[in-house]
Amino acid sequence: MERLRKPTVTALFVHAEEDGLHARQRAQIAGVCVRGGFPIAVVTDSRLARGSAKAVGWLGAKIQAFELTEARQAFLSLGISVAEVPAYLAAYRALLRLHD
Repeated sequence: MERLRKPTVTALFVHAEEDGLHARQRAQIAGVCVRGGFPIAVVTDSRLARGSAKAVGWLGAKIQAFELTEARQAFLSLGISVAEVPAYLAAYRALLRLHD
Protein backbone atom coordinates (compact mmCIF):
# COMPACT_ATOMS: atom_id res chain seq x y z
CA MET A 1 0.00 0.00 0.00
CA GLU A 2 2.87 2.38 0.77
CA ARG A 3 4.12 1.99 -2.79
CA LEU A 4 0.80 3.28 -4.12
CA ARG A 5 1.13 6.44 -2.04
CA LYS A 6 4.55 7.22 -3.47
CA PRO A 7 4.42 7.21 -7.26
CA THR A 8 7.64 6.27 -8.97
CA VAL A 9 9.16 8.98 -11.13
CA THR A 10 11.04 7.63 -14.12
CA ALA A 11 11.80 10.92 -15.91
CA LEU A 12 11.23 14.66 -15.63
CA PHE A 13 10.37 17.11 -18.44
CA VAL A 14 10.89 20.79 -17.56
CA HIS A 15 9.69 23.74 -19.67
CA ALA A 16 11.26 27.08 -18.75
CA GLU A 17 10.07 30.40 -20.13
CA GLU A 18 12.39 32.76 -21.97
CA ASP A 19 13.68 34.32 -18.76
CA GLY A 20 14.89 30.86 -17.79
CA LEU A 21 14.95 29.26 -14.38
CA HIS A 22 15.51 31.30 -11.27
CA ALA A 23 18.28 30.33 -8.86
CA ARG A 24 15.82 28.58 -6.53
CA GLN A 25 14.33 26.57 -9.40
CA ARG A 26 17.80 25.58 -10.63
CA ALA A 27 18.69 24.44 -7.11
CA GLN A 28 15.49 22.39 -6.87
CA ILE A 29 16.16 20.67 -10.18
CA ALA A 30 19.78 20.02 -9.19
CA GLY A 31 18.53 18.44 -5.96
CA VAL A 32 16.12 16.24 -7.88
CA CYS A 33 18.97 15.22 -10.20
CA VAL A 34 21.14 14.16 -7.31
CA ARG A 35 18.40 12.31 -5.41
CA GLY A 36 16.44 10.90 -8.32
CA GLY A 37 18.95 9.34 -10.63
CA PHE A 38 16.42 9.51 -13.48
CA PRO A 39 16.78 11.47 -16.73
CA ILE A 40 15.70 15.10 -16.87
CA ALA A 41 15.10 17.16 -20.01
CA VAL A 42 14.94 20.96 -19.76
CA VAL A 43 13.32 22.71 -22.73
CA THR A 44 13.98 26.44 -22.85
CA ASP A 45 15.17 29.25 -25.07
CA SER A 46 17.34 30.54 -22.21
CA ARG A 47 21.04 29.99 -22.85
CA LEU A 48 21.67 30.45 -19.13
CA ALA A 49 19.28 27.63 -18.22
CA ARG A 50 20.75 25.33 -20.86
CA GLY A 51 24.25 26.12 -19.64
CA SER A 52 23.24 25.48 -16.03
CA ALA A 53 21.80 22.12 -17.02
CA LYS A 54 25.02 21.22 -18.81
CA ALA A 55 27.04 22.15 -15.71
CA VAL A 56 24.84 19.99 -13.48
CA GLY A 57 25.26 17.20 -16.02
CA TRP A 58 29.04 17.45 -15.65
CA LEU A 59 28.53 16.62 -11.98
CA GLY A 60 27.03 13.28 -12.97
CA ALA A 61 23.32 14.09 -13.16
CA LYS A 62 21.29 12.67 -16.04
CA ILE A 63 20.16 16.06 -17.36
CA GLN A 64 20.09 17.48 -20.86
CA ALA A 65 18.87 20.85 -22.11
CA PHE A 66 17.13 21.59 -25.37
CA GLU A 67 15.89 24.64 -27.25
CA LEU A 68 12.12 25.12 -27.52
CA THR A 69 12.20 23.74 -31.06
CA GLU A 70 13.76 20.49 -29.81
CA ALA A 71 10.91 19.15 -27.67
CA ARG A 72 10.78 15.95 -29.74
CA GLN A 73 14.44 15.23 -29.01
CA ALA A 74 13.85 16.05 -25.34
CA PHE A 75 11.12 13.42 -25.05
CA LEU A 76 13.31 10.88 -26.83
CA SER A 77 16.13 11.61 -24.37
CA LEU A 78 13.78 10.62 -21.54
CA GLY A 79 13.28 7.17 -23.03
CA ILE A 80 9.89 7.89 -24.59
CA SER A 81 9.44 5.59 -27.59
CA VAL A 82 9.31 7.06 -31.09
CA ALA A 83 5.73 5.78 -31.39
CA GLU A 84 4.65 7.60 -28.20
CA VAL A 85 6.40 10.93 -28.85
CA PRO A 86 3.53 12.44 -30.94
CA ALA A 87 1.10 11.97 -28.03
CA TYR A 88 3.55 13.58 -25.60
CA LEU A 89 4.13 16.48 -28.01
CA ALA A 90 0.37 16.99 -28.37
CA ALA A 91 -0.08 17.06 -24.58
CA TYR A 92 2.86 19.46 -24.19
CA ARG A 93 1.47 21.82 -26.83
CA ALA A 94 -1.97 21.71 -25.21
CA LEU A 95 -0.45 22.71 -21.88
CA LEU A 96 1.40 25.58 -23.56
CA ARG A 97 -1.89 26.81 -25.08
CA LEU A 98 -3.50 26.77 -21.62
CA HIS A 99 -0.65 28.89 -20.33
CA ASP A 100 -1.05 31.60 -23.00
